[in-house]
Order: sequence, then structure tokens, then C-alpha cells
Amino acid sequence: MWLPRDERHLLVAYHVNIFNVNDKNVCRHIDKPKWFKIADWADILRVTQWIPILTPRLIRRVARDIEAYGEGSKTSSEDDKTMEQAKTEVRKQIRLERRLEISNAALEKRNLITMKTHNSCSDVAGISLTIEGYDLGIKYSSWWTRSGLWFAEYRHHWIWVIGSFIGGIIATLFVQLLLKVIR
Repeated sequence: MWLPRDERHLLVAYHVNIFNVNDKNVCRHIDKPKWFKIADWADILRVTQWIPILTPRLIRRVARDIEAYGEGSKTSSEDDKTMEQAKTEVRKQIRLERRLEISNAALEKRNLITMKTHNSCSDVAGISLTIEGYDLGIKYSSWWTRSGLWFAEYRHHWIWVIGSFIGGIIATLFVQLLLKVIR
């Protein structure tokens, strides 16, 4: 199953943070929520995606730094910012939190995660992966298996025809350029 970008990134991040990489006994973590402040996960959506091969590595790095609720406290770094800079940061954070809310709702609707709200704090939620979410999180965390999922989803798609046509044109131009440089 090929998910939209935000959902893919969140699923990889949840998989990395909730499950220990060296943990072989996964059954004890499935469907048991780990509690987080929801706003902390907006940093996952902030990761730059210029190089698709490196994106999961960056997401894993950011996800490992997110602490569970009650384990540690983040100290806010209040720099000397102008009012306009503070306004733009708040707007960006609100947009990221909306994207996070939409992505979490879609993941929950697809039965890949379960979310439980905290009894006393409204901004804290318990997040757990289902078995399908765990399996898909493993597949999305590797470039090789992720590209295999993409190819399986779009194997009969028209984009392959257009992409191969453009690739042929570029290869032809590249060969002609090399022949001019050599002569």
C-alpha cells in the first residue's frame, strides 16, 4: 500500500520511536500505547525531502529524539526574535499541526495506528502501531523495499511510459554530448 508522503513519514517515525531496533520480541509492544505530546511529532513533517533516498534516515534521526510524555522536558529556546518572526513561526507550527492531525486521522482510519487521548492532558496521546502498521513501517524505512512498494502500486501506470520516453530522450542527448566532447 502506497501512502501519501506525510503518512509515510509519520509511520516510519512511529515505528522507529515506539519499537527498539534490536528488540526481537515485538509482540509485547503491539497495541500498547506509548504516550507523547502530539505537537512534538510536527518536527517529522518539517524534515526536508530534497533527496528521497536520505529522507528515511533523517526521519529516523528526528524520531529517535522525540521523548515519551513524562520522560524528559524540552527547554524552550527563546531567542531575540521580532514579532514578525514569531508570527511566522506560529503560523508554520499551526500548519504543521494541522497536517499532523490529518495524517494521524488517515492512519487511524486505515487501521495502521491507534490513538488514545490522555485523561488529563488534551495535547497528549497514546500512539500504538497495529500489526499492519508495524509491517508497513518496516517496509517504508528502507529505500529498497519502499521503491518496491511504489513500483507494485504503479506498475501499470501511464507515468512509466512518459518517464521512459523522457529518459530515452535525455540518454540520447547525453550520448551526443559525450561524442562532441570526445571529438
